[in-house]
Amino acid sequence: MDSYLVVSGAPNANEDHAENMLNLALGFVFSGRLVVVPGMNLAIRVRVGISCGPVVAGVVSQEKPRYCIFGQTVNVARQIRSFSLPGKILLTNSVRTTVSRNQKSNFTFTQHTVFEVGSTKVLTYFLEKNEKMSVWEICDVEKGPADSIDGYRELHSTEGAEMWDSSKRAVLRQQQVIDAFRPGPSRTRRALTRLQSVKRKFRTAQSNDSGVSISEPNVESAVCSVM
Repeated sequence: MDSYLVVSGAPNANEDHAENMLNLALGFVFSGRLVVVPGMNLAIRVRVGISCGPVVAGVVSQEKPRYCIFGQTVNVARQIRSFSLPGKILLTNSVRTTVSRNQKSNFTFTQHTVFEVGSTKVLTYFLEKNEKMSVWEICDVEKGPADSIDGYRELHSTEGAEMWDSSKRAVLRQQQVIDAFRPGPSRTRRALTRLQSVKRKFRTAQSNDSGVSISEPNVESAVCSVM
């Protein structure tokens, strides 16, 4: 599985960082549906996780300089992305709180659940729509004659989801058979080892979810990360 990190508000401050990230996420999910996987005839279902909070950034390496982002906000975004669902945008309460402070913004959210990220409890929401902008405006595409007025029906369509699930189950069964005949640690064992390593990495008492006050102090948000 490929994943990408996108940041708004670094290195240059951006008052609309949360709004920009939500619109970008809507564009990602919709644009993914326009890409059909060869041989399967199924559209890509992108899943997104967004968090908001402080980060440390800088250029790393002399041989191959790269601008890198570090911090618990990045870790939370990565975890939230893993909790998200195909075709869905899951975000922390800190993002919802930040964007609600902007009088120009008007987004609709559906409360999801509370996840434990390390020792921190994070309240999450699914992003449903931007009440002030259609999908066609966000993606700068022309609405078709049979399309909905705002494009959110198409964005949230579950068409192809069952076939994707069936394909993933078939691939998993094939992989299990291959692992059974392969010497050395199986893929499942290697995945378990990686998960245990990630679990240790996320063990922290610090909360970076500025909108959550479940037994943790609030931290002022400064930047949004999307995974």
